[in-house]
Amino acid sequence: MEKQFNQTKINYNSLVELGNLLLAQHCPKEIDILKEFEIDKTDVRPGVLCPICLHIPMRYERGKWRCPICQTLSDETFPEALDDYFYLYKPTITNTEFRQFFLFPTVHVAQKKLHSLHLPSTGTTKNRVYLLSPRKVPPCDFDF
Repeated sequence: MEKQFNQTKINYNSLVELGNLLLAQHCPKEIDILKEFEIDKTDVRPGVLCPICLHIPMRYERGKWRCPICQTLSDETFPEALDDYFYLYKPTITNTEFRQFFLFPTVHVAQKKLHSLHLPSTGTTKNRVYLLSPRKVPPCDFDF
């Protein structure tokens, strides 16, 4: 087969150029997930999902999330829950929305956690809105 089909159809540089063009032109489809699947906002349970028993919500205690069912402590599932919020609702979040969705006990705890995330934001104090910060995806490594 290698002898019969050994002719190069596209050179390496053209292939890389085509790949770069495709990546540059890629625009993810923006859809309203809740509307698309006919899910009411009240059907979505707020909070962080326990990675062990899948209970929602975990409780925020002293900088970590504790599951009231299996007592698992975790701080690694929170970024996934934040991504879920951004994908389900909208690409921005306020302190109040953050506190309500993640069930933080006080405004100050929520504010401290929001600041630790280093999300880009607009507005000041009462009018501050935090923006979706896409996770850094490692560059594609083409092996030709």
